[in-house]
Amino acid sequence: MSETKLDKIYIKYRELKERADTDCKFIRSEIENSFDTTTKKIWWINQKTEWQKVFREFERQRKEQYRTTYEFYYKDFPMKLNSKEEYQLYIESDPQYINIYTICQVVKEIISYIDSVLEVLNSRQWEIKYYLDYIKFSNGL
Repeated sequence: MSETKLDKIYIKYRELKERADTDCKFIRSEIENSFDTTTKKIWWINQKTEWQKVFREFERQRKEQYRTTYEFYYKDFPMKLNSKEEYQLYIESDPQYINIYTICQVVKEIISYIDSVLEVLNSRQWEIKYYLDYIKFSNGL
């Protein structure tokens, strides 16, 4: 069975989560390596940019699918629909539209996850400072 676009996106999402686990981990015994987060931040910012491009493309496809489905129900559908709500009900129950809409929602979730990883990386310096203050306090300095 071949992978769908949604399956591929979920695989990429899983890979991002695994990368975030290693990038956001604060290992106290390796505190010297924890100071340099610049390259990690740059990588995550690039990921966010790429996923925003993906989102824009799928959002465009979703709007096109909405328009085509609307035109079908407006022109070719045997039963006459009376209200905007009826059109929307039929359009949003269309399998192709549902698929594209789901992909858009997952990509938005990925972008939000990347934002949260960037927040963790941005607060890393404070976490290190507080840890060093605790070490000084526990040693009586």
